[in-house]
Amino acid sequence: MPHLVQVLKDYGNKGFDILAISADSDEGKYKSFIKEQKMDFINIYDAKQKESLVKKYGVRGFPTLYLVDPNGKVVAEGMPLRQEGGLEKAIDQVLKDTPPTKLGTRAATKAGKELEKADGYYAKKDYSKALKAYEKIVKTYKGSEAAGAAAEKVKAMKADKAISAAIAKSDADKKARPMLDMAADFVKAGKVDAARDYYKKVIDQFPDSEYAKKAKVEMDKLSSG
Repeated sequence: MPHLVQVLKDYGNKGFDILAISADSDEGKYKSFIKEQKMDFINIYDAKQKESLVKKYGVRGFPTLYLVDPNGKVVAEGMPLRQEGGLEKAIDQVLKDTPPTKLGTRAATKAGKELEKADGYYAKKDYSKALKAYEKIVKTYKGSEAAGAAAEKVKAMKADKAISAAIAKSDADKKARPMLDMAADFVKAGKVDAARDYYKKVIDQFPDSEYAKKAKVEMDKLSSG
């Protein structure tokens, strides 16, 4: 089961999902097993249908795996899917031959939640976090409704000069300040060349910031000294 959990993590964003049906005689143990194994996929308990399920699908042992393509066709089953790399290979082939046109229900729900989180950053005017969150959604959930909405946000944010300036300032505050502090420490330690390197990085990476201006002043001091 840990293998299936990992497979879902690897392929869940590509339209793959897992539906597990249990016909175990002890529902309590089954629910405990799900929790222990962290089986975060669709689980159905139906012991009453055990005989009909076994007969209909030719189940000879548990667990038995079936891989169904987006058209509802069983394209692989049984032992080949339980062999090392077998399930992943079969999924890759399905994604190549009949790629899903939309995300699985669970992945779509997750994408929606991540979009809400990104919108929350935006509402709080934490534009740097919002932009990174939107860009991640576009990349991770490509082709989904959430990705489409996130892409529109990314486009609008990059076109907004005020937001772009706020993001640049936020990035500078987080990265340039520590770099200036490091340069100052090198100066105190007499390591002038190392200090120059850090000042130059600040100037190159954050050219229009107050940090770049300060770095230039400090660089001039080093040159005159």
